[in-house]
Amino acid sequence: VDSLVIMHRSGFTLSELLIALTLLGIIAAFTIPKVLTSFNGNTHLRKAKAAAFMIQAAYNDYQMENAPTQATKASHLTPFFNYVSVDTVNTYYGLCPVSVDCSALTGSCMRLGSGGMLTANDVTSFGSTSPTNAIPFSFFPEKSTTESIVFFLYYDGTLRTRNNVKDNTANSTFGDIDPTIVCDASWFSWD
Repeated sequence: VDSLVIMHRSGFTLSELLIALTLLGIIAAFTIPKVLTSFNGNTHLRKAKAAAFMIQAAYNDYQMENAPTQATKASHLTPFFNYVSVDTVNTYYGLCPVSVDCSALTGSCMRLGSGGMLTANDVTSFGSTSPTNAIPFSFFPEKSTTESIVFFLYYDGTLRTRNNVKDNTANSTFGDIDPTIVCDASWFSWD
């Protein structure tokens, strides 16, 4: 009789197992979405920083071979970019800009090795040689995302995002850029 009592006490009852599984399910329901969101944000951030580094490196390489002028456009830098292919078909949707249609863009939609898409509008030039004049590049970490980053490459070589433009930022197409408009993706940070 004593051995039966001991065997019965050494395991879990069905109700105890169901309660444990329910608790694990509740914990998973709250943590898995946060983990996935954090993973996607880190992946997007890594891609965006790689694109930012590439833009600055391309401008530095361009400056070694050419003297930038007020007429310098994004297309002058594209030979110095490291991209896999040019997209002439798809439309990419983001917050700022709202969308970029690669089939109608005067410029390039470049698929980067990181998997992101960098768009360079060939209509916009620096417009002047002022250190506050910039040409924009839009970065989309993936086709299905609704968050994009707009990088502004300034004549002096500085690179900033839409949320931290220099005061009096301007270019040939849009004129003065309103610094109060905030539209960087929530996952982006220079840190």
